[in-house]
Amino acid sequence: MVTTPLAGGWVHGNLGTAHHRAQRRDTTTWGVAIERPAFAGVDALAELVGDDREAPAWNVGLRWQALAGVLFVDASYGRAMRSGRPALATVGM
Repeated sequence: MVTTPLAGGWVHGNLGTAHHRAQRRDTTTWGVAIERPAFAGVDALAELVGDDREAPAWNVGLRWQALAGVLFVDASYGRAMRSGRPALATVGM
């Protein structure tokens, strides 16, 4: 994985492989994300993820640092970029 600062935020890159035993095949996975402070302890995030077998998906989210370095609250929304376009919404802590 590669992470580098960019204009007050961060760009993350990820490239990997996954072995699917049941299907007897390997998949190359990738991801690119941008993370940037938005306001008063809240970070904004956006990412594009995918693999070599299907169309990519995008996600956007916010993460609030409730207790510095201890407790984070986050929410995100994302969609696949293919027909049927499944969506995913999350809230986490």
